[in-house]
Amino acid sequence: PNPYFIKECRKNRKASKVYNAACVSFDYKDDTIMFNNCNHSSHILDSKYNDSHALKQSPIVLENKKIFTVPARTLTEILDDYFLNQENCRIDLFVLDVEEYELDVLKGLDFSKYYPENILVECHTENHKENINKYLVAKGYFCKKLISHQDYLFSRM
Repeated sequence: PNPYFIKECRKNRKASKVYNAACVSFDYKDDTIMFNNCNHSSHILDSKYNDSHALKQSPIVLENKKIFTVPARTLTEILDDYFLNQENCRIDLFVLDVEEYELDVLKGLDFSKYYPENILVECHTENHKENINKYLVAKGYFCKKLISHQDYLFSRM
């Protein structure tokens, strides 16, 4: 959700609906969320992240970082808008790569309403993968395949 790139995204994807919002869980209570923009990389400013991502950036990138605020919405809210007045709300593949906030995004998805056939999730650590796996198994998925060293494909059971 980077306001610095939203215009380019809309320009380059004229036929697409483009949303500039951070996906959060149903438990998130604020209407907005703050990000630290480091050029083409951005991350949430909070104690959970502890700015570790920014520490990996080069000094030139860090010198140009900017703080910005974006709307916070659940994935369900975005999908409700996207599928408004459509009969077919089928999702074949949902790709999720949000730098260790994947579980927060998934906790903002109403699986009784939207049930993707497949979910590809980036998991940086084994603990992260175990938490994602536990959550998705409870929602009726199984880990089908390791796609890369950190990308796991989950499919409906």
